[in-house]
Amino acid sequence: MKLLRLVRAGLAGTALALVALAEGPARAEPEPSKAPAPTDDTRDPAFRYVGGTPPANVLRTAIEQGIILGVGYLQYVLDKNSNSGDFDLGVSWSTLRDKFLFKDVSFDDNRFDTNWVLHPFAGWAYYSAARGNRLGILPSFAFAFVSSAFWEFIGEFREQAAINDLVVTPMSGMAIGESTTQLGAFLQRSRKTPATFVFGWLFGPFKALHDTLDGLTPEPPEGYDDLGFPNDVWHRFYLGADAGVTKQAQGLLQTDGRVLGYTRLSTLPHYGAEGAASLWFHSGEMSAMAIRAATGGGELVDFNLATSFIAAGHYAQNVGLDGRGRLRGSGTVAGLHFGFEYGYHDYDRDRRLPADHIALVSAGPTFEHSLYGHGVTLRVRADSLATFGGVHAYALTPYERAYGTTGLTSVLAREGYYHALGVTLRPVVEVEAGPIDAGGDVRADWFEGITGADREAPVTAEDTPASDVRLTTCAWLGVTPIRHVRLGISTEYNARSGRVGPASASRSEFGVYGGAGVRF
Repeated sequence: MKLLRLVRAGLAGTALALVALAEGPARAEPEPSKAPAPTDDTRDPAFRYVGGTPPANVLRTAIEQGIILGVGYLQYVLDKNSNSGDFDLGVSWSTLRDKFLFKDVSFDDNRFDTNWVLHPFAGWAYYSAARGNRLGILPSFAFAFVSSAFWEFIGEFREQAAINDLVVTPMSGMAIGESTTQLGAFLQRSRKTPATFVFGWLFGPFKALHDTLDGLTPEPPEGYDDLGFPNDVWHRFYLGADAGVTKQAQGLLQTDGRVLGYTRLSTLPHYGAEGAASLWFHSGEMSAMAIRAATGGGELVDFNLATSFIAAGHYAQNVGLDGRGRLRGSGTVAGLHFGFEYGYHDYDRDRRLPADHIALVSAGPTFEHSLYGHGVTLRVRADSLATFGGVHAYALTPYERAYGTTGLTSVLAREGYYHALGVTLRPVVEVEAGPIDAGGDVRADWFEGITGADREAPVTAEDTPASDVRLTTCAWLGVTPIRHVRLGISTEYNARSGRVGPASASRSEFGVYGGAGVRF
């Protein structure tokens, strides 16, 4: 299969990258003035407290999982009108037994936002409750998976267990929950202000609540930067606004306005600073979140929310100072990446085709190599990810014009999207030199629809195959003339194509944008 060839090619490429990157730190010339980072501190960086870190509270975690499930079940019972359409099973021991024997399991045909907004939110609650009780990533994921499975097999006892929900709920919950918990922990260690208090609770509510109940005080940092953030944690935050023009192939030229923001954190010792380290990590020490929304012609034309973190891996760095006090050396991070994305984009503002929805969870290796020298920082990252997603079939409209809904899975016929397996390849290059920053980001996604196990189709039915490709590219140049104020320009090229059976469709667009924001 084409998809399997892409997986093999991606893994082979990233394996070669790992070999090349792993040699980098060994060639670093400077002798760091700081001692190598200790490797015997196994405490989770997000859960370090004055007086020591108490054990994880497993009992409280189990109770909170029950409360979350109970609240969900109450809503489920009260909203029978919305849920009764999925009642495929009777109320008997035999139907429950068949579910546990995996006879009554399938891919469901719920609305896109039910599967990719409500279920990720539930997964976030399951995971964050466990993580906020000081459990590690793996046991927190286990709680999220068990709670999700309990809901599918017991809570929705009159419905077939949804395979997609069993994957999406815990996976998205982990990707969102770990990123928000890391950001919440960072803010809770910042200098105490109304803003850090509010946002610390907003992003890490379960951790903040449990810390308060247990009388715990987060371990203070070595010091604070000029904005009151911990100076022992590498961070990069941005919030800004852009304006520009977008030209779609055989389409419209429109003026766009957008807002965007992102957060990036690394709790790895000495990351991005002077120092040496060589250690394995396993507590989500690198995490990121990004959000973007754009309007054009008075309508929403783009929205994207993405979270990711590196759960575990190896980190090596050897960075010192040259004769002018500038960083010199290199560092490498290689680890296991998990991510979540929810995206909406209008590739057809002339209404030739409907707007596009794609949401996915991802997992796979990530490699990053950083070089420091002559006042310049160069970072190169490569992601090679396997994905499970909900994908709007871009060629569905021309297929339906010719064939109607014949041969389509129930979710594709009813809701316009399909459950998919995919591959994502993404190289990123970033350069910083004093107040100047520049970079490029290329991302390619391939998706193939999953056939079989459809909720409504007979087992022997042959589903019409569907596949899609998404390409997004971006290059940027920025300058920070005043501390924390960034001015920038960027260019983007995006392309989208798809096939449903014999029908196909494709579209591309190019945009140029400029704007300003705060960066810290």
